[in-house]
Amino acid sequence: AVEKELISDKLDTAGHCDLIADVAGKIVVIDWKSGKTLQYSHEVQVNTYAVAYEETEKAKVDALWLVRLGSRHKRGYELKVVSEPRKKLLNSWKVCRAIWEKEYGSDPKIVRLRSSLKLML
Repeated sequence: AVEKELISDKLDTAGHCDLIADVAGKIVVIDWKSGKTLQYSHEVQVNTYAVAYEETEKAKVDALWLVRLGSRHKRGYELKVVSEPRKKLLNSWKVCRAIWEKEYGSDPKIVRLRSSLKLML
């Protein structure tokens, strides 16, 4: 699936995963990145997608990949296979969520926008 909306009741969150692929019989959650570097927060993000995918699809995710696109790489991309334990990544997400709730008092609002907008200039 490409650009799949994922919703997790367990984590009370939602997001859009860039790609879920079958690679040699393994389910891999892939997130495309375009920034200058890959960050730990990206690992936390792709793991959150995996948790939501497993919850909704009742299927085990075998691997998490981050793919940074850009011309500075010899191959035109950088691939990182996430090796951080998934439980640790999930705990990091929970800490971030707790900080958000403490600072803002509630969950961020989910706003659905139309696929096109008309600008009046």
